[in-house]
Amino acid sequence: MTLQLAPGGALASPLVAEMLDGADCGLDDGAVIGPYRILREIGRGGSGVVYAAERIDGAFDRRVALKILRADGVLEDRQGLIARERRLLARLEHPGIARLLDGGTAAGRVWFATEHVSGRPIDRYCAEHRLPAEHRLRLLRQVCDAVAYAHSQLVVHRDIKPSNILVDANGNARLLDFGIAGALDGCESDEGVRGASAPRFASPEQLAGITPAVPSDVYQLGLLVRCVMAGVACADRRGLDAVVARATRGDVHVRYASADALSSELAALSSRRPVEALSANTLYRLRRFAARHALRIGAASAIVLAFAALAAFHVVHLDRARRIPEREAATSRRMGEFLVEIFGASDPLRRQGRPFDLGHLLESSRTRLDRVADPALHGMLAAALGRVHLAVDDRGNALHLLQQSVSTGAADASLSPVDLGRRHRWFARALMFAHRLDEAAVELEQARRLVAGREGGEGVLVEVLQDIALLRHQRGEGAAALQAMREAAAFASEALDEDAPERLAVRFNLGQQLYVADAYDEARVVLADLYDSVSQRHGDLHPTATSAAAILAMIMAKLDRHEIAARWADQVLSSTAATFGEQSPRMVLAMRLQGAVAMSRGDSTGAVRWLRRGLVLNDALPSADDIDSVGILEKLGDAYMAQGDARAAEAAYREMLKRNADGGRALEPDFGQRRFKLALALDRLGHCADARRLLDDARRSAGAGAASALPESPSPPLERCGTAASAVPVTGTVPPKRR
Repeated sequence: MTLQLAPGGALASPLVAEMLDGADCGLDDGAVIGPYRILREIGRGGSGVVYAAERIDGAFDRRVALKILRADGVLEDRQGLIARERRLLARLEHPGIARLLDGGTAAGRVWFATEHVSGRPIDRYCAEHRLPAEHRLRLLRQVCDAVAYAHSQLVVHRDIKPSNILVDANGNARLLDFGIAGALDGCESDEGVRGASAPRFASPEQLAGITPAVPSDVYQLGLLVRCVMAGVACADRRGLDAVVARATRGDVHVRYASADALSSELAALSSRRPVEALSANTLYRLRRFAARHALRIGAASAIVLAFAALAAFHVVHLDRARRIPEREAATSRRMGEFLVEIFGASDPLRRQGRPFDLGHLLESSRTRLDRVADPALHGMLAAALGRVHLAVDDRGNALHLLQQSVSTGAADASLSPVDLGRRHRWFARALMFAHRLDEAAVELEQARRLVAGREGGEGVLVEVLQDIALLRHQRGEGAAALQAMREAAAFASEALDEDAPERLAVRFNLGQQLYVADAYDEARVVLADLYDSVSQRHGDLHPTATSAAAILAMIMAKLDRHEIAARWADQVLSSTAATFGEQSPRMVLAMRLQGAVAMSRGDSTGAVRWLRRGLVLNDALPSADDIDSVGILEKLGDAYMAQGDARAAEAAYREMLKRNADGGRALEPDFGQRRFKLALALDRLGHCADARRLLDDARRSAGAGAASALPESPSPPLERCGTAASAVPVTGTVPPKRR
C-alpha cells in the first residue's frame, strides 16, 4: 500500500471535498481545538489554516504547528480512516521531515499537529543569505534525501515546492506537509486528487488527472532545483541544466528513477564530478575532471590539471579536424598521443603497486618532450610543462622549459602575437621566482609589446601590467609598484568585463598594494567593494572573496578594530575549509592569518596555538611548502618573543632561516628583517657575538635590498649586548599575491 498526499498537503479525496465545501477554518488566538490552544496564525492555504499552538493537557510540553481542516457531518464515517492515516504518517521519522505528532477531530474540524519548524522557505533563505551554489546544493540534497526516505516508507508527497521546505536555525532543510492531510490507497477513490493546488509545481501527470506517484515527486524536485539555483553562479552550469532537464522530462520513464538518483547527481555537481545526465559527452567529462582538481594546490594536482586542460584542448581540435588545416589536426593527434603516454605512467597497474612518484612523472614528461620533433607541438607542450614545474617549485626545469617555449614560439610563424606574449609573461614569472629581476623586466616588456593593442590580448596585458607592478614591489620600489598596479587596474576596468578573472585579480592586487603602502582606508574600500561584488555573483566561498577577506582582516587589525578583524579571519577559515578542505595548503595560510590577528590584539597565547597548528598541518601535507612555513615560523617567533620566551623564539627563527636559506622561499621579500629578529632573540639570551654578527648581516641586506623604500619602523637597540639596531627596518607587510 502506498500512501499518497494530495497537492497542497490536503486530503484531496471525497472526504476532504466534503470537509472543505464552503468552509472557513479561521480561529481566534486563544481558542482551544482538541488538546491544543491556538497562539497565532502562521499560514493559510486552500486546504486549511496553520497555527502555532501549545499542548494544554500535559501530554507533552512543546510548541506545534496545528493545521485545521473543516469537516461537516461526515466525521463519524471517517474516524477509522483518519486514525489509519495518522498511524501511517507517524512512521516518518527523519531529521529532514517535520514529524507528525498527533491528529484527530474536534468541534466539527479535522486537525493535525506536526513538529513546529521555525525557519524561512528555502528559496527566500538562499536569496537572503546570498548562498553560493555549493551551499544551495547541500540543502537540495537534504530535501532529496528526505523525500527518498518517505518513498522508502511508501509515502509520496506530491506537493514539493519552496513554501513547503523551511531552512531552520541550524541551516538545515526541513520538509513540511507530511501528515497534515489524508491518504489515498487502492481502497479509496482517486477522484479529486489528480489536480494540483500549485500549478507551477505540478507534474504533467497531475495536470492530466493521472494519479501521481514517485516520478511526480522527482519532477517537482527538479523544478525545486531550478528555482533554488536560478541566478547563482555554478561551476558546472551545463551539468546543472542537464540534471534539471532530465528530472523534469515529460516521459516518466526518462526521468531519474528515484530521489536518491537525483541526489547523487547533485552530489556530483558539488564535488565537480561529471553528471550522468551528460555521461556520453567526453569533452564535458574531461572538463569536469579538470575543474574537480583545480581546487587542489598540491603538486600532483598541478600536473593533472595541466594535462587535463591539454586533453580538453586535444579533444576540441580533433572534433574540429575536418574544418582546420591538416597540419593542426596532426599536431592535435600527436598531442593526444603524448598525453596518453604521460597519463599511462601514473596508471596503478603499470606502477605495479609502487607509490605515485611525481618527480618520476615529471622527469618522464621531459624525456618524452625531448623526442617531440614538431616545433609547434614542442613549444606548446614545453609551455604547459614549464607552468607545471613552476607550480611545484621546480624552478630550474621550469626556467628551461619556459625558455624553450619562448624560443620555439619566436620561430613559429603560425603562433599569434598574443600567445607568444603569454609565453614571455610566464617565462618572466619564472625569472621573478628565481630573483633574476632584470631579465624578468626584459621579458615583461617584450610581452607587453606583443599583446598591446591586439584583439583578444587585453587579459594578457592586464596580467603583464600586474607582474610589472609585483616585480617593482619585489625590488622594494613600493611607490612605483603601487602606481603600476593603479595603471593595471585602470586599464582592466576599461578593457575587461567586470567578472573577468584578470580584472578580479588586479582589483585584489591593488587593494593589497594599498595595504602594503599603509593606505588602509583606501585599501579597505577597494577590497570591501571587491568582496561584495564577488560574493553577490559567486558566493562568499569564491577564492577571490576569501583572499579579499584575508587582507580586510589584517586592515582591521592595523586599525585596532580587533572584533571585526576576528570576524573576517573566521570567515576566511570557514570558507577555506568549505572550499579546499581542512587538510589543504590553503588552510595553512588561514591558520597563519588567525595567528596574526590574535597577535594584533595582544593574544600571544592564541597566536602560538594557531601558528603551531598551521605549521603541523603544513609539514604533514604531501606537498609541504617551505614558502608557507617560513612565514608561519616568523610569526611564531614573534609570538614567543611577545610571551618572553626567547629560547623558543630562537628555535623558530633559526628554522625559518634554514628553510629560507636561498632567500627566495618566502612570500615576503627579505631585506634583513628576519636575521634582525633572530639577533633580538639572541640578545635576550645574552649571546652577544652571534647577535652582533646577525645584526651586521641584516644591515648589509637592508642596504642591498632598497629597504629605504619600505615603510620606516625603527627598531630598539639590542638590550643586553648594547648595539643600536635602528638602521634595520622590521616590516609586517603583506606579500605579493601568489598564483
